[in-house]
Amino acid sequence: MAVASIKTLFCGPESFTPDGGFLMGESPEVDGLYVASGLNSLGILSAGGMGQLMAEQIVYGNASQDMTGITLARTQRYESSKHFLAARTPDTLGYIFNHAGKPNYKFKSARNVRRLALHDRYVERGAYFVTLSGWEMPYWFSQDGSMPDVECRYGRQPWFNFAAIEHQATREQVALFDKSFMGKFIVQGRDVEKVLNRVSANSVSIPVGRNIYTQWLNVQGGIISDLTITRLGEQEYMLVTGDVLQRITTSWLRQHTAADEQCTVTDVTSAYTLLSLQGPRSRDLLKAISGADLSTESLPFRASCEIELGYARILLVRITYMGELGYELYIPTEYSHTVYDALVEGIEGQGVPLVHGGLMALDSLRLEKGYRDFGVDIGNTDTPLEAGLGFVVDFDKDEFIGRDVLVAQKASGPLKKRLLQFLLKDAEPLLIGQEPIRCNGQYVGYVRAGAFGHSLGASVGLGVVELEEGITADLLRSRRFEIEVNDQLVEATVSMAPMYDPKSERIRL
Repeated sequence: MAVASIKTLFCGPESFTPDGGFLMGESPEVDGLYVASGLNSLGILSAGGMGQLMAEQIVYGNASQDMTGITLARTQRYESSKHFLAARTPDTLGYIFNHAGKPNYKFKSARNVRRLALHDRYVERGAYFVTLSGWEMPYWFSQDGSMPDVECRYGRQPWFNFAAIEHQATREQVALFDKSFMGKFIVQGRDVEKVLNRVSANSVSIPVGRNIYTQWLNVQGGIISDLTITRLGEQEYMLVTGDVLQRITTSWLRQHTAADEQCTVTDVTSAYTLLSLQGPRSRDLLKAISGADLSTESLPFRASCEIELGYARILLVRITYMGELGYELYIPTEYSHTVYDALVEGIEGQGVPLVHGGLMALDSLRLEKGYRDFGVDIGNTDTPLEAGLGFVVDFDKDEFIGRDVLVAQKASGPLKKRLLQFLLKDAEPLLIGQEPIRCNGQYVGYVRAGAFGHSLGASVGLGVVELEEGITADLLRSRRFEIEVNDQLVEATVSMAPMYDPKSERIRL
């Protein structure tokens, strides 16, 4: 019997990332340093595709596929700490091979990394927390004192009705949301207006006290950031971005500021608690508490001012992500408790129960209104026109990154790719995202994000559709659209405009 010995032994250490996604792309801190790592035991399987995407990024500055979920810049600094990695990495292994794709799954290890200033107040209110970029965020609030189990399964769960109450309170009266997880930046300097106009598709040449919504684009016209900008002074702006854009914001501005230009950016994410008071009664209630003139004549939509609340003076911006009359309150973190207590006591003192809203209600509200979420509905392979955001592109500006691509796309006729809103015609199925879309029986795209629209009466979602003949309102009306939900075909209504308050009349009251 022959005996064969082992001549060479290779041991390749496994590499699992905190969220189970690859780590790819240019370093936000070191220009020209590209990283392709964190392969989660799938390196050989994914090598060909990774190599192509990396080559495209290096040569063209952007890949042919959306990189948002695997970009290196999505991570936070705390995720590289030894303590965090030791706690989370074993959990990632189980997630990849057992839980990936399951509804409601959230990591339970390495939690409580970043706590909201008002965390304890929300515990008292019955919050169920999930992690978002390390933040412990309320997902829903118990309305009856119970705390039902959250299971990784499809269908309605006991806490479904809790989010419905939060949703309806926002639409009918008032609700309070904490959005402190958003990235916040102060940009200042002699050339700040010039630099921001260079990187923004919309114009930032606005009066002091006004706010705009815009996108930042790469040279191919793809969206690399989605944000609001408030002008605080002649040489000062506040930028507010999604949580996944916290690291990319500073690096993108640095890369696009010339050596002889004065433009500095300061990350003030942790310096402010961001509370969002939303609903048709928000103005009257806030006015009664603060004594400020919040009439539309004094403070129209997308205007800002400073008001006194509790023991603090805070920045107030009339803006919404829920599709209602509402305000965002930027509170210096150390004053969070006095402002919150003044809000709650002032509103409930007027006989109005202040319903607190979590991320689940926020998602259903914004999807009914068709508001986009970077990294979920839109990414760096979508142009603003394809994303249905052409209305915030200022084509009168002579120059901004990606402008030539958008001009050519606009002149080429009906788009062949478009983000659309869908509403199921059956009230029972639940959309959660990633469901295939059929048009006259043919696969044409997928739902990027979905939730139950309590005001519309069925599940609503945003999905990308590609049709070679070009997408127009007339064509959509002539086609039959269906969405596959748990292997069942469900007919859906499709629209290019928001199905809830399509003319945005409610937010401008």
